[in-house]
Amino acid sequence: MVVVGLLQMEPERSKDLAYGKLVEFASEAGSQGAELVCTPEYNLTSFEGHAESDAESIPGPTTAKLTKLANRKDIYIVAHLLEKDGSHLYSSAVLIGPKHQGLVGKYRKVHLRGRRFTPGDGFPVFDAGGFRIGMMLCCDKDFPESTRELRLSGADLVVSPSACDTVDMKDFEESILRVRAWENMVYIVSVNPAGDDFLGNSIAVNFAGDIMLRMGPEEGIGLADIRIDKLRRFEKSSLIYDRQPHAYRSLLVQWWPNTTPPGTTPL
Repeated sequence: MVVVGLLQMEPERSKDLAYGKLVEFASEAGSQGAELVCTPEYNLTSFEGHAESDAESIPGPTTAKLTKLANRKDIYIVAHLLEKDGSHLYSSAVLIGPKHQGLVGKYRKVHLRGRRFTPGDGFPVFDAGGFRIGMMLCCDKDFPESTRELRLSGADLVVSPSACDTVDMKDFEESILRVRAWENMVYIVSVNPAGDDFLGNSIAVNFAGDIMLRMGPEEGIGLADIRIDKLRRFEKSSLIYDRQPHAYRSLLVQWWPNTTPPGTTPL
């Protein structure tokens, strides 16, 4: 079993204040038994922000600080950073490991709204001490291909730092995440910021699509038990094993309304 800590925090005015709060929340979660903690999207940067000034390299100064924290508290950490790589800006999630592992891996957000960032080009999966973890960010969950790709690549748990900014999204987000978990037989954890401008209501869903944890709108720490042993017992009865990939000819094709997808007959 893996205990995941959901760190639902309000945004701060600066990176230093935000990092100080992360240390406080991660330390408390670790003392309650969390082995992996996840922060909201934009937790260590400005949501409105100036991406150019907030962005940094990965690895870089923030991943170095997170590495020290992971080593000191013996926890894995998933956090969101704005990444600068040459002339490109990315919205990225990092996985930091304890016991001097440091940066285990990073994910660059694929599905973007707007043109401020460069899209990533894949959904990597990483080993994390006896289980495999994949990451996505916020609206990636709206695209079924995101979770399916992570699951087919071996993820047992999908962690999603998010920044939903309206309570109107609560039922929608819950429904989407439950379906994504069920159709892929995978655990999903999604963490939102707290505060007046954000949804809060962070959530953990098991591989059957059942809600294990639903937080309220205020700041706090939630804990969810990820039962990898139970997942292993049931995963071969999932929809994943009944897929027929040879029949999905158009899935790798980009097409738009008012065009005819390849291999189909116009109406």
